[in-house]
Parts: sequence; C-alpha cells; structure tokens
Amino acid sequence: MVRKNPTVSAVYGDMTALTKDVLNRWVLPGDEQYTTVPAILDMLSLRQVVTNTGTAVDARYPYNAYNYSDVRVAKGDYIKLSNISIGYNLSKNLCQKLRVDNASLALVANNIAVLYADKNLNGQDPEFINSGGVALPVSRQVTLSLKLGL
Repeated sequence: MVRKNPTVSAVYGDMTALTKDVLNRWVLPGDEQYTTVPAILDMLSLRQVVTNTGTAVDARYPYNAYNYSDVRVAKGDYIKLSNISIGYNLSKNLCQKLRVDNASLALVANNIAVLYADKNLNGQDPEFINSGGVALPVSRQVTLSLKLGL
C-alpha cells in the first residue's frame, strides 16, 4: 500500500491546481454523495474557519486531515513493461550487396508503459510515489541501431 501525494490544499500553485482530485472535488450541495474530495474554500471562508471554542484554526488542517486519511491510500503493486530488445542479422546475400562482411539491426525500447496500477493513483507513476518531488519518472526511450562489419 502507498499513500498518494497530497493534492488538496488551502492554497494552490501552477503545479497543483489541475489535478484529478481537484477536478473531482465537492462543488455543489449533494456532491458528498459522489466524492470524498473536499471543496476549495474561498478567501472569506478561510478566514472564518474556527473551532468550537472560537479560536482560529490553520486553514491547512482540514485539508491535511483529508490528504492523510485512509481515502488517500492505494495499492502499491503494479506491472510495468520496462524493456524490449529485438535484434536481426541481415542475410549473407544482402551483406554482399551492401559490400560488408556482416550487418545487424537492433531495436531497444525502455520504460514503455505501465500495464497495471491501481486506478486510485489517478495516473501517478507507482514507481515514483513519495519521491519527495525531486525525481521525475524515467522518460520513454527508443533506440534503433545498425551495425556494419567491414
């Protein structure tokens, strides 16, 4: 099991404003029947968050209660197609036409696709959950090579 990255907040920046969690938040009365993602409070509402004793509460607290609840936990297992390698040796006839002793083609592809991951991850790469925001997922790479032996 993994804890999903916290995405619901009292304040948003460019990198967090358009997550799927924010898209699926409470908007209208009755939405609590369809989603567990809390509404975004406006600035007036943020100033009015108080406890039963009348003392002000940090506006981040309600969102942290959501971000670190059991709703924000997903299965951590996944299946990933990470490497494919295909090679082919050209025939003697073709090598003679190319005026080489031997020739081969190779195709290598890395980090192809995540075949299975928990839907609750909302597209997050399961290999990079809780990386501290300092690691980007490895990009997809494809290499085609031609070897000629003279």
